[in-house]
Amino acid sequence: MPPAPPSSTCPVSAFSVGFTTSESSLKEQVRRYKPKRFKEKQEHLSKKDQGSPANETLQIKCIKVIVANFESKPAHDGVKAEDLVSITSRLPINLDPKQAAVYVHDESYWKRACLDPGSSLAPSECQIAEHGMTWKQVRLDKERRKAGQMAGAKRQLELQY
Repeated sequence: MPPAPPSSTCPVSAFSVGFTTSESSLKEQVRRYKPKRFKEKQEHLSKKDQGSPANETLQIKCIKVIVANFESKPAHDGVKAEDLVSITSRLPINLDPKQAAVYVHDESYWKRACLDPGSSLAPSECQIAEHGMTWKQVRLDKERRKAGQMAGAKRQLELQY
């Protein structure tokens, strides 16, 4: 069924004439339409305003909450892969190794934990070839040795008294 002809009471501009009589004004309006760019707002903010919580995306706010509460409520199910990378890059390296071993699978986290100057690993101990080619294994082997040494020292104390 062809469209109804324009009537004098119909305010639809699709049937009105554009720049030329051979095209409608709707076609001309679509051609001149420029989409609004929302990301440009972030570029114009000063450095001080960019770090403001009011200018953070909901995604970043959620990631910060997950990181802050990771030890008590580790979240990894249903989280997108790119968000998991962002979460693990923000995690502190002093997490409980038992919990981190279960929930943190990103090798960059484990590498950070091994190479951090505050960690108890010496640079000579950070040879991944000797530990199954993973940083996670390097860190967990060190924790296992440390726990074994502590248990041995405890037994020695018990035998002395």
